[in-house]
Amino acid sequence: MANINGLELVKMISLQILALFASVFVLVSEPARAQIPLQKVRIAYSSSGVNYIDLFLGKEKGYFREEGLEPQLIQMSSNIAITANIAGELDGQAAIGSAIRAIQRGAPLRV
Repeated sequence: MANINGLELVKMISLQILALFASVFVLVSEPARAQIPLQKVRIAYSSSGVNYIDLFLGKEKGYFREEGLEPQLIQMSSNIAITANIAGELDGQAAIGSAIRAIQRGAPLRV
């Protein structure tokens, strides 16, 4: 058996205690995070083409959920989406070009 001096023994015990506390912290904090209700968001997209595949992949892969969001993806024309956004019926829209043109015309939107 190797000869361990007092300082090495204290270091070993300290590392074991630190690992124990880290494990307990991870185990205790994860269920609490999972219980936080997801914020529902309504996002408009204008076509069913490849242009908006990122929205569907993000939803399918759980990226929105990781950020605490539950997206409702709604297909509608860009003009209707802008009107719905201004009226507060949507939380966002994927057609950024249409939104920028509306902002240039004075629409109270943010990109």
